[in-house]
Amino acid sequence: MEADYYQKGRNYELLMKKVFKCDRGKRYGAERSLLIALFKNEQTKDLTNNRIPYKRQFFKVKLYVQKALLKTKKKKIYKNSYHQFTPLLLRLERANTPNDLSSVVNATLRKIIKIENQLKRDIPN
Repeated sequence: MEADYYQKGRNYELLMKKVFKCDRGKRYGAERSLLIALFKNEQTKDLTNNRIPYKRQFFKVKLYVQKALLKTKKKKIYKNSYHQFTPLLLRLERANTPNDLSSVVNATLRKIIKIENQLKRDIPN
């Protein structure tokens, strides 16, 4: 199961790096360890030994995903795709678990890849 966390963390980091055009790091939340730690801490959220409370950690990651979605909606390259990212924002609002966040991240990545592939096909050589 832990390997699954790492894959979800990599997808999260990939989304952040792609949307914000940045390197790995905490500036835009482009750090896979944020989501991985959230998954691990979900198991122990009632214990008080976590340095950062689980709810705070969840809110922080959710906020990073929200910022990425908002930026994606505004990006010129995706300007005709406004309607494709809005349902994901609504889904993000209802997210209550790290798995919910991860499914929004994965759906966003799929949309971005689909749109970029469509753009590549539409450009005449």
